[in-house]
Amino acid sequence: LKRFFWKLHQLNRMGATVTASLAKVGSTVGTYCCPGSSAQDVNEVDLTETQQLISNNKQTSGATDDAEAQQQDDTGDADGNVAVDVVAEEKKEDEQDSQLPLPGAFMLERTLDLKQDLASVKTKYADKYSELMDREWNVINRKVFDDEKRHADTVKVMQFNMLADGLSGAYSNIEDSKSFIGVDKECLQWTYRGLRICEEITRFEPDIVCLQECDQVAFLMEYLQKFGYEAYQQKSSDTIQSVATKLSKERGQEITMPDCNVVILVKLEKLKLFGEIQKIDYTQNSANVNGLAIPLQCVQNGRTFIVVTTHLKSTKTEQGEEIRKEQINALLVEQLKNDNHLPVILCCDLNANPVRNKNGYDAMCYDALTSAEENGLGYKSVYKLVSADGNEPEYTTYKQREQGVDKHTIDYIFVNDESVWDIVAVLGIPVVDANVATLPAWSYPSDHFSLCAQMAWKPAP
Repeated sequence: LKRFFWKLHQLNRMGATVTASLAKVGSTVGTYCCPGSSAQDVNEVDLTETQQLISNNKQTSGATDDAEAQQQDDTGDADGNVAVDVVAEEKKEDEQDSQLPLPGAFMLERTLDLKQDLASVKTKYADKYSELMDREWNVINRKVFDDEKRHADTVKVMQFNMLADGLSGAYSNIEDSKSFIGVDKECLQWTYRGLRICEEITRFEPDIVCLQECDQVAFLMEYLQKFGYEAYQQKSSDTIQSVATKLSKERGQEITMPDCNVVILVKLEKLKLFGEIQKIDYTQNSANVNGLAIPLQCVQNGRTFIVVTTHLKSTKTEQGEEIRKEQINALLVEQLKNDNHLPVILCCDLNANPVRNKNGYDAMCYDALTSAEENGLGYKSVYKLVSADGNEPEYTTYKQREQGVDKHTIDYIFVNDESVWDIVAVLGIPVVDANVATLPAWSYPSDHFSLCAQMAWKPAP
């Protein structure tokens, strides 16, 4: 009805005839609002009829005395003011509804207990909330996998590009080439995604977690530290700062946002540091490669290794692939220090496919990393080693952007010496069904699936 009266006000600018019109139209509205009438009936009031009523009133208004006409004028002005107030109120409500939160904002009270705070998230989002996608383990060594006593002699490693909060597109009303198509902005915001990322990590109980695009380290650690993790980080890019500049202009205020980092989380009850942490600064080498390398020792059996993580250049062109090839060689040959020749576990978002890319260039980076020939680095993909068909997963990321759908594999867990490891199990990639066309989604907090591998040491020679 508020909207109806505003329409009426627009039709009659004279003011003097509004009272009479309202009296007649009121009876019309009463007819539509009587028992048995639907809401659709009310919305379909014929404004042509209303205009005719106003016209008739204009023709008969001359018989009204001056005092009555003045009274009608005053009433019309009041009704007009009410209509204007209604529109102003509705406009204000619409602006509030469309106002997006700031990056990093968590719009609920927190207890810092993950289970309790996840329950609050579930309550807030009600019907939109969805449980995380089911994940199943592909078990290779059932005896070890089922015997928890033997897990002390294994290491469980997770690889996860968590999607930076600042790169999610959740805080801008302007769509660009990096925007996710068909994704509800609410499920991109940190209030929803922050704790779902923690949930995805903790539900598989990894001993080591390698994260890329991590721009909310402090928030995550408020929860993950309680699960025994210690965090080590290295800045991986300044891409987010260009986003902050654009967002500041859009919002008309200065907005600061933290940078992306590569992060390694380590459960110190299971593993301890075994040497110097190596932070590879992309601004300090010619290949502009970032990285983080941590030498670790298993508390249970004393076995040692190095875990390395990196996030390579994202440009999906032949030139971009050539840069990635240069970056992976620079990281593992020039930058990584491994004088003790420890086994290496490499967890990464290579931004490189294992096969020829759909844009028409060869898998130069992946081939350089995995080739056993003279100039190859000889690393082996854990998922490929145990797959039934000898291939990588069909996809590790699945999203739709302006240029189309990207459904391919660019995330990996590699080892440089397969003779050291007995692969116990790897975490399967969910089958994305028709109800979740692309990622991120209410049922998954990133555009990349996490990978996870449980590995046992083979007997030492």
